[in-house]
Amino acid sequence: MPYSTFPKELAKAIRSVARDLSELIHPTHLLAGQRVRLSGGYEIEPTWLGGNTEVFGQVASFIPGHGAKKAAVVKLEQSLHCEGITGDIVVLELRFRGAKWASTETVHVELCDFVPEAQAWQNRRQGKWVESHATYKAV
Repeated sequence: MPYSTFPKELAKAIRSVARDLSELIHPTHLLAGQRVRLSGGYEIEPTWLGGNTEVFGQVASFIPGHGAKKAAVVKLEQSLHCEGITGDIVVLELRFRGAKWASTETVHVELCDFVPEAQAWQNRRQGKWVESHATYKAV
């Protein structure tokens, strides 16, 4: 049966399922539970990465951030040591105005040796800001 003769509701349902499958295969936004790769910054060998070129972790949750956008809490697969703090939790804040939690973006990195509360940055215990121009990518 040609596609044009499908009932409109069935065609609509098929398009919806196709969009959902496409999002699963090629995510366009970041979700809790996704694995991410963190890298970079302005330095050739960023201090916060402890000699690594990249680190991996899993998005644990989203909490209130500095502004209107949420911040992502990521549990790293290894601990990092930087500027007197050792931790395996980072809070990522979107760097640029208009940025969205996409499959990749530029972020600020706050290293924590604790799990931050789901409160705005100014109202919660804070970690150490270790990078202003890191990149994450959902993997």
